[in-house]
Amino acid sequence: MTSKGSKRVAPASIIAMTLSLLCMPGARAEDKAVDLNYIKEHYPAAYEQIFKEGMEAAKKLQAQPQAQTLAQEKPAEAKTPPAAAEATPKKNDLGDWWNKSSLSYDPRPSEWLNRGEFKYSFMGYTGNASSHANLIYARWDTRKGRYTNSLAFTLDNSNTDINSMNYHYKKDQRMFEDTLKYDITENFYGDVGFIWEKNSALLVDRRYAVYGGLGYRLLTLDDHKLSALLAYGYLNERYASDIQTWLGFMNRNFDTLYLNQTYDWKINEYITFNEKLMWIHSFNKVDRLQLDASGNLFNDGTHYRNLMTVDVGLNAMITDNISFFGAYQIKYDNIPWAWLKKRDTMLSTGLKMTFQ
Repeated sequence: MTSKGSKRVAPASIIAMTLSLLCMPGARAEDKAVDLNYIKEHYPAAYEQIFKEGMEAAKKLQAQPQAQTLAQEKPAEAKTPPAAAEATPKKNDLGDWWNKSSLSYDPRPSEWLNRGEFKYSFMGYTGNASSHANLIYARWDTRKGRYTNSLAFTLDNSNTDINSMNYHYKKDQRMFEDTLKYDITENFYGDVGFIWEKNSALLVDRRYAVYGGLGYRLLTLDDHKLSALLAYGYLNERYASDIQTWLGFMNRNFDTLYLNQTYDWKINEYITFNEKLMWIHSFNKVDRLQLDASGNLFNDGTHYRNLMTVDVGLNAMITDNISFFGAYQIKYDNIPWAWLKKRDTMLSTGLKMTFQ
C-alpha cells in the first residue's frame, strides 16, 4: 500500500515526467493522447495542474512571436539630436545689423549680409545758395564676419543759379563716402574711410579726406544706439580756377582730427529719430580773409580750420521697405572765402526705400 507521503510526491513526479514527454521533439501525437487520458482518469488533480501549466506555457509561446513582430513593425523612435549650439540666426532675425556689432550675435553669422538704401527728396537751401532742388542719396552696406563696409553717394546737380559778388555759376554738389569697420570687441571697432566731395557753391572743385581711428558703441539698446569715432585724417582741397585768379593758389592740404558721432532712437514700431555729427578740425592754421567796408580783402590772421556737418531727421514707416522722412542739415565752415557765408542749411522731405 502506498503511504500518504508517496501519494503527495506521485502527482509531482507524474507532472514532471509528462511535461518532459510532451516536450520531447520525437514524441508522437498518439503517445501524448494516451498518456493524457491515463493521467486524467487515474490522477484528475495532476491532470488539472498539467492542463493549467500547459495553457500558461502555450500563451507565453504564442505571445513571444507576436511581440517580436510588433517590435519589427514598430518604427524606430526619432532620436532627438543632442542640443547643439544655437542655430545660426536667419537674416530676417538679425534686425538692423548694420547698426550693431557683429560680435553681438551668438553665433556670429558666417554668410554675406547685404542691405541697400535709396532716398529721393525735395529740399530747400538757405545760406550761400537760396533755392529748391532734388536730392538723390544711395547707400550699400555689406558685412562678412567682423568686417562691415558702407558705400554712400549723394547727388544734387540741380544747376541752380548762384550770384556771388556779381559772379554767376551753377550749383553742383556731389559726395561719395566709403568706410570699412572691423569689430575688435562687442563695443570697440576700428574704422578707415574715404570721402570725396564736389561743391560748386563753395567753389570747391574737389575735396577728399582719408582717415583711420577707433570707435566705441556707447549705447547698444534695442531702442537707443549711440556711437562715436575719433580718427586722424588728411584733407586735400582743390578749388575752382577763379580762386587761382583772385587769390593766387589752387589747393590746400590739412592734417586733421576727425570725429563722427551717430545716434538712433526708435520712438515706436514705426517712427525713428536719427542724428549724425561730423567734425573735421585741422592741426595747421590758414589765413582767414575778410572784406572791409569798401569791399577790399584783408588778412584777419591765421586760424585752425573747422568743418562741421549736423543732420537730424525723422523716419516714418509706410511698409516694411518704404518710409517717409524729413531731415534738416547744417554745414559750417569757420574760414570760408571772404565773400561767402559760414553756414549753409538744407531742409528736405522725401521717400526712402530699403531692401536686404
